[in-house]
Amino acid sequence: MAFSIFKLKDGFRVLNGETGESAHYNNFNELIQKIDLKKGIELYLPAEDFYVRKVQLPNLEGEKLMEILPFEMEDIFLVESKELVMDLIPLEKKEKELYALVFAIEKSKLESYLKALGKEVGVMRLIAPFYDESLEDVIDEKSFNSFKLNFMPKEFLGMGKQLEKISLFKRSGFYICLLLLIVLAGELISFFGLKKKDEKLRSELLSSAMFLSQGQKIERDPAVYIRSKLMDLKTSYRSLNGIEILDIMKIFSESMPKGMKVKEISGESSRILLKGESKDSNLIEQFRANIKKLVKDARTTETKNLPDGSVSFVLEVDIDER
Repeated sequence: MAFSIFKLKDGFRVLNGETGESAHYNNFNELIQKIDLKKGIELYLPAEDFYVRKVQLPNLEGEKLMEILPFEMEDIFLVESKELVMDLIPLEKKEKELYALVFAIEKSKLESYLKALGKEVGVMRLIAPFYDESLEDVIDEKSFNSFKLNFMPKEFLGMGKQLEKISLFKRSGFYICLLLLIVLAGELISFFGLKKKDEKLRSELLSSAMFLSQGQKIERDPAVYIRSKLMDLKTSYRSLNGIEILDIMKIFSESMPKGMKVKEISGESSRILLKGESKDSNLIEQFRANIKKLVKDARTTETKNLPDGSVSFVLEVDIDER
């Protein structure tokens, strides 16, 4: 059985799944020198190392949902989806919607562990969070433990089995056959890769169009439908009681510090509400001070601490129309 490794505040605890014995080590590099890596390892990180959000998603099958998840979550986290590894726990399913708890961790936080294993990276079978107090307000421990989350980056999934197959070929002496198979596999992967990309793009367009139509039947090509929706959005943002909304958005964009995102802008008359997230409260105050020089007034009306340490906020901004 694999070794379970738990990251703690003062080091790492290693549990031998075969004997039940445990040991403590100060750092990861030290412990991988002391255990039998051939048995495999599972790495568990504290939940506070992950971003966590409750979201509404299209109710799709598992693999299809995981394919579109990075696109659905693109503006939800403070970090771009391409820099994250994600997984989710479904909370409630309806006919067309799925309410879920999405976990995400930056790939850079995992690199040190994977690089430390070097050529033995295939022994890493699982990277997952373990329950801690940061999750108490979003899910109970029993429900959390009933799901198996895995945050191994795609490029490392199944690496152990691949290495075993390569080793078997080498021992059998079929070096030439292996080389030919690799060349052939490269050609096939290239061919099917292009085909899969085309199918994936079509699937994503259809999913996006279905989301925009709120489940209503789409009579035309999904790409044309999405383009028409974008034109509608452009039209709706032309002006706000004589104030050019693009000028307002430019002010907000140029005044926004790094580590902060505005996710929703709504307004009525000369008052605008900004809703978003920030890595900390100081950035919110910095942003408020920056735009206050350019508008009539700016007030923080609501803040909420999120499980991963970031802060959601609502800013009320008065525009001087003169």
